[in-house]
Amino acid sequence: MKKTIYLLVALLILLTMAFVAPREQSSVVHVDTDYILKKIPAYQDAQKELETLAQQYRQDIDAHVREVDSLFRVYQENEVLMTPEMKNRMKKQIMEKDKQVKELQKKYFGPDGLLAKKREELMKPIMDNVYSAIKEIAEQAHIDYVFDKTTGEILYANPQLDRSDVVLKKMGY
Repeated sequence: MKKTIYLLVALLILLTMAFVAPREQSSVVHVDTDYILKKIPAYQDAQKELETLAQQYRQDIDAHVREVDSLFRVYQENEVLMTPEMKNRMKKQIMEKDKQVKELQKKYFGPDGLLAKKREELMKPIMDNVYSAIKEIAEQAHIDYVFDKTTGEILYANPQLDRSDVVLKKMGY
């Protein structure tokens, strides 16, 4: 009987410890990258440089647009005096100039345009520095996840918590 009581008490203590013992929890924090970047002088300088470059590109495009508009006005003013051949030639010239404007816009402002490349060149070192600092802080403070308050992106995730392989195994891959 005494053994049974000791056994029940030991079992009760073990069960209590299993449910009451503190469990390791994931820690989640957020940062505001907009706020961080606005406090970095190199970022402010890069923004100014990009705005200046964008302004130059817009002025170049505007000059080409004015040229197309001018050609179109000349065409409209002289259309009644032109032969069909002259009209076609002038229309082709206007369409070609308009096409050049669109190509110039893409060259400057497209996803792979000059402005995007310059932005990447200027911003990548700054962003790499920010992400490196976030990772270092997270690892030192044993933080599992860091979210960007501005974009909602995960900036850091503890690699030890990655269960991708478990999911693949469960799926048979």
